[in-house]
Formats: sequence, C-alpha cells, structure tokens
Amino acid sequence: MSEQITPFRIDIKDDQLEDLKRRLRATRWPEPECVDDWTQGLPLGYAQEVASHWLEKYDWQVRVAAESVPAVQDCDRRSRHPFYPRQIASS
Repeated sequence: MSEQITPFRIDIKDDQLEDLKRRLRATRWPEPECVDDWTQGLPLGYAQEVASHWLEKYDWQVRVAAESVPAVQDCDRRSRHPFYPRQIASS
C-alpha cells in the first residue's frame, strides 16, 4: 500500500462558481411527487435541500485549500465513486 501524497490542485474560477450559483437560483422546480418515498424518483424536497446546500453552505475555498490527497492501495482516490463499494482490482 502506498502512503505517498500526490499533489492535486482544485482549480475552479470564481466566475464558474458564480455561474453555478446563478443556475441554482434559477432552477425551475417541478410539482411535488405524489408519494412520501423514493418510488417516483428523487423527492423534490431532497433535491431542494441539496441545491440549497451547494448554493448557501458548501465552502469551495475549504476544498481548494485541500490540495493533496493520499493514494489508497495504489488507486487514486479521486477515481473512486462512493456508490460502487467494490473497485476493479488493479493489475
């Protein structure tokens, strides 16, 4: 297992963040779903909470300050997806 720290810089321009915020504010939300579960897809309230988090709470400056990430078992963590617990074995 490699404990090596590899340099990584997040380079997101302020105008890109402002564009994201503008688009989040301009979101046209659909009518609420007819059920109280996920059977009709992503619940509207949850989608609105996520959008609100990105718009009002997520601090990109903190992410930009974290410029390095450790490699995990010779696999770049940035390539891992949280919804796929089993990763393809490296050769």
